[in-house]
Amino acid sequence: MKSTTGSIHVLILGVVVATFTVVFPAMLGRSRVSWMKECVTPLGRVLASRARTSARAF
Repeated sequence: MKSTTGSIHVLILGVVVATFTVVFPAMLGRSRVSWMKECVTPLGRVLASRARTSARAF
């Protein structure tokens, strides 16, 4: 059961990141490249570390 919950949690985080990647640049009127440099890279690192932690826990 725990592995299923962890997978769902990671999947939801991925969907949220994808949504922010599309919506926020449009809302802010910024270029996508600069926004990705500022926001997506740190977010990706956080998600990757959480995924590794979840994998170790299960």
